[in-house]
Amino acid sequence: MTPKLPARTIGLKKRKIRSILLGPLTTILLCVGLLWLSSTRRLGTGKFITGVLGLFAGALAIFAIFGFYRLKKEGFVGLFLSGQGLNDISTGNTYGMVQWSDIYKIKITEDIEHPRHKYIILKVVDPQKYIDRETIGSKRRSMTLKFHYYGSPVCFSNRALDCSFDELYNTIQLYYENYRTRQHERETENVNA
Repeated sequence: MTPKLPARTIGLKKRKIRSILLGPLTTILLCVGLLWLSSTRRLGTGKFITGVLGLFAGALAIFAIFGFYRLKKEGFVGLFLSGQGLNDISTGNTYGMVQWSDIYKIKITEDIEHPRHKYIILKVVDPQKYIDRETIGSKRRSMTLKFHYYGSPVCFSNRALDCSFDELYNTIQLYYENYRTRQHERETENVNA
């Protein structure tokens, strides 16, 4: 019996981590600046509006800091692979774990917007299941558009990941083929039993 491959992670690029860190820093500066501006104004000269905008920026800063903390706590992992499937965190979509059993084809295509970049497309049996897992409306719409353009909502590249495209594709193929081999062995064993 073919052994299951051990779980593996691929981290985010340093450049991506720096850009993620810029979000909280920018919103903190915006919050402080707007609240300071509000404190220097008199009532009726935009004090209330700049104060509300400052508080809104503060809420965004808290959200951004929490997001950065979560990524740091997880070791800035961008992609997780296991014997059951993979979970891509680098795109920002929350379709969760894509089971190998749900995938019927893996293909490569050029990115429509950036022709020199490539996408790995995982053709899944029930694309709507993955679209419905996304909780944010704009990201759900983006996944629907990917489904219409590429034939699957589960598309990603190595742009945010700390690996080459070939390394990413070969790793995914290795885990997928390992799953298929183990599945075939189980079916053969059941037939012979």
